[in-house]
Amino acid sequence: MPNDVSKLDEIVEDMIHSEKPKRTRPAVRVARAEKLAAMLGEHTGGSVDYYQLYIEHPTTPKRKPYTVECNDIIEALGMDFAEGNVFKALWRTAAKRVGKMKRNHDELYDAEKIVFFGNRLVERARRNLKR
Repeated sequence: MPNDVSKLDEIVEDMIHSEKPKRTRPAVRVARAEKLAAMLGEHTGGSVDYYQLYIEHPTTPKRKPYTVECNDIIEALGMDFAEGNVFKALWRTAAKRVGKMKRNHDELYDAEKIVFFGNRLVERARRNLKR
């Protein structure tokens, strides 16, 4: 298996869009690509490890250790699209520091995303003040 992540991305894309294997239906090629992506832990559309964090020593006394997931927090707090994007970008950046990172994580991209959606939240708050 290639070590180069971009090469793996190419392989997955080729598996999906390849014209070569005429006898393999597109749905089968997609399923194979999804299986490979799932083995790599990304690009499946489902939950991935870097969005989960094991809390070994909770701050609440006598609480047992547990695993928290980014999307569970977003949904539990009823975050909207902008809030959720900011939260996930912060999560990815912080998770990278403890070794739970998204493949090809781009810290600048996430910082710019935080600013973009943060500005939208500021504008919304200003509009709400005028009401």
